[in-house]
Amino acid sequence: MTADPIRIAIDARPFTGAPCGYTIYLGSILQSLRTAGFDLTLLSNQPLLPQYDEAAALETRVFGSAGSLRWEQYDLPRYLVEARHDLYFSGANRGIPLRKTAGTRYVLGLLDVIPYLFFREYYLRRWKTLLTRPKNNVETIAQLIAVARADAILTISQQSARDIHRIFRRRDVTALLIRLKDAGQRPSNPLRHQFVYIGGIDARKKVDVLLHGFARFVHHHPGYRLVLVGSNYTALAPLIADLGLDAHVELTGYVDHLTKFQILSESVAMVYPSLYEGYGMAIAEGFQAGIPVVAGRGGSQEEIGGAGVRQIDPLSPGDIDAAMQEMLDPEVRIDWIRRGQLQLGHLTDPAIENETIAYFAEQGRLARLR
Repeated sequence: MTADPIRIAIDARPFTGAPCGYTIYLGSILQSLRTAGFDLTLLSNQPLLPQYDEAAALETRVFGSAGSLRWEQYDLPRYLVEARHDLYFSGANRGIPLRKTAGTRYVLGLLDVIPYLFFREYYLRRWKTLLTRPKNNVETIAQLIAVARADAILTISQQSARDIHRIFRRRDVTALLIRLKDAGQRPSNPLRHQFVYIGGIDARKKVDVLLHGFARFVHHHPGYRLVLVGSNYTALAPLIADLGLDAHVELTGYVDHLTKFQILSESVAMVYPSLYEGYGMAIAEGFQAGIPVVAGRGGSQEEIGGAGVRQIDPLSPGDIDAAMQEMLDPEVRIDWIRRGQLQLGHLTDPAIENETIAYFAEQGRLARLR
């Protein structure tokens, strides 16, 4: 970096809540930019949680309304007018104001456009709720404003870049993978008779089909269980009961990072029957935990999983059952672990960090041309 480093303001609001895909993404970006010596300032409307090491020691400005949309559209523009940063980056699908500051270039991190691809599930089936509860529309409104007003869009997979171009007709979209960091020392706990799923109950993730497939599997292997990691699976309780799986399915509730990876590392395999992903963080976390990954094909799953994933049809309980049974063969399981570790090497390649640094350097150059 030159003696006059590029000044970047970053929307750090994801760091005010629990870890999720947005925090992993933002942490990866911050790590790359810190390495290169950019002048970084984190912006938020609430204090950042201390657990995010990536934000430690960086200048942080907390100001404005607790309401996200008001902060984006009123408080943030006022700050940016006074601060005169070269770039403003928002990496959580929203956060670009309608009123922009001359001389500052606005970059949006748009991870995916899945709600628009699955319009029926996300909007048409929820139309009454969207009409009667306007607050539920805030996320969509903020995202549409951000897409319309961003000077450039950064996303996390080639598939997401194609989707953004197709849905919004934006040509200035660049795809850079998340550079995954080391998940930490893997626990040396013994392998348990269990499979694991992470990812919530979004309709496209077909957890109901997973349960039907597991019911077939457990009929022949009654000593196994399925662990659903996360806090939002209570709606599945009736289906679990109907399938006779009460004794075979564990709902963990919220777990921290270390506990999550302990559960993963103790599992025979990660089973992730998603129809479509913009990235597929659960696939990457399975690789990081050193276990086989069974997943779908749609969206970026083939791009992220590569040859390291045992692919399934997410709509076929029989296919899920067959994949689980394959993982009981020690030699087959070891082979899929090996394949996954090779693919993990691509997802942790230092070249990703170099490409990220080059991208923001070019955005800074374009900002200074103004």
